[in-house]
Amino acid sequence: MKLTHSTIKFFILLVLLIVVCIAALLMGSKSLSLVSLFESTESPAGRVLWQHRMPHVLGAIVVGSSLAFSGNYMQVIFRNPLAGPSVLGITGGASLAMAVIFLTSWGMNWFLNAGTWALFIPAFAGAMLVLSLLLVIQRKLPMASTLLVVGLLFSHFTGAIESILQKMAGANNVNQFVVWGMGSLDNLTLSQMPWLLLGAFAPFIPTFYFLRKLNAFAMGEQIAATSGVDVVKLRWVFLISVGISTATITAFCGPIAFIGLMAPHVARMFIRTFNQLQLVIFIPFVGAILLVIADALSRYYALPLNAVTAAIGIPCVFYIVFNPKRSGVWIS
Repeated sequence: MKLTHSTIKFFILLVLLIVVCIAALLMGSKSLSLVSLFESTESPAGRVLWQHRMPHVLGAIVVGSSLAFSGNYMQVIFRNPLAGPSVLGITGGASLAMAVIFLTSWGMNWFLNAGTWALFIPAFAGAMLVLSLLLVIQRKLPMASTLLVVGLLFSHFTGAIESILQKMAGANNVNQFVVWGMGSLDNLTLSQMPWLLLGAFAPFIPTFYFLRKLNAFAMGEQIAATSGVDVVKLRWVFLISVGISTATITAFCGPIAFIGLMAPHVARMFIRTFNQLQLVIFIPFVGAILLVIADALSRYYALPLNAVTAAIGIPCVFYIVFNPKRSGVWIS
């Protein structure tokens, strides 16, 4: 059987993902050998591998693929190559809720003492509050470009309130909040993976029902509308799913930057197509690979995760801006 170029590239990404995952499991402050992969959790190496590094790698796969998927939707829906999952202010809503928890003493200290599970509640509530406000605003301002501006305004507004809270808070509280804002997979455990997977993979669900319509959407709203696509309904199905995913990821891992922005472009450059039927297969692999690499480098060099994703993502953004045709940007 003759393999197509797409099939070959798919296997290249699959092998690359496996390789970087194995490398991430073995890398760290203490390097492990390949034999450690087969040791039980009773041995010292096995405990490090399964209790500390495996949640990192699995979390990076889930979060990276979901952010990449969400970023692709945002870029298609808004016809903007620089759109990402946080563009609507949903991440800002979650961040503001966490700022209230970390920076105030309004009877919420028990959230901090209860651990990650309790912190999920305010972060998710803050993100969903912003999404609900956007749903209300969209009824009066249905244009996608206007909604994008409103989302950016929400982001700046929540950021301003966070700055005020930081000014009023004590140094220790500010330090906790700043560390959370750097993004991290450190607090993930294997028991949390099903819940992270359930929320983070929300954008994958509508794909099975609306993929062909999304492909028409990628060619422009007018073309989609003349093809019989309910543009407003489709936009909000995907935006709600992206909102749920972003809220879940931010709650468990903090805000993670650039992956959702750059992964769709890297996938388009790799397979050289704008066809959503193919992109939805490749984009999650690219997002997972990028975040696994970023997380491994973050742990190995003891750097903030968002510092590493920014170091990878900013050159990518510059390349997109200055080489729109070669970088696969289809939006003029």
